[in-house]
Amino acid sequence: EENAAGGRVVTAPTNGACGIVPAVLAYYDKFIRKVNANSLARYMLVTSAIGSLYKMNASISGAEVGCQGEVGVACSMAAAGLAELLGGSPGQVCIAAEIGMEHNLGLTCDPVAGQVQVPCIERN
Repeated sequence: EENAAGGRVVTAPTNGACGIVPAVLAYYDKFIRKVNANSLARYMLVTSAIGSLYKMNASISGAEVGCQGEVGVACSMAAAGLAELLGGSPGQVCIAAEIGMEHNLGLTCDPVAGQVQVPCIERN
């Protein structure tokens, strides 16, 4: 609603895929360990670093790369952030980011029964 009214919205990585990164953090907070200032900072630094790599070397825009790219970047960012919070090494964090993107590669935006759900179901 705020976006549709022309207001300012801060999203990660995009408006279309903005629920994935905070949802993974909320899962961590509820089911694994309470989020504190340190873990929040680490999560945000890792997710933003991964997002920046995509922004600089590819795209985060659904208009440019479709839902598979937009949702894939968000999954990649969230997977890397979660790996960091779970104590992963830098190499494991990068592998988590790659697996998050790999899951979405090759998916097309197919209107199943007239509704856009694949691969958008992850963000919806």
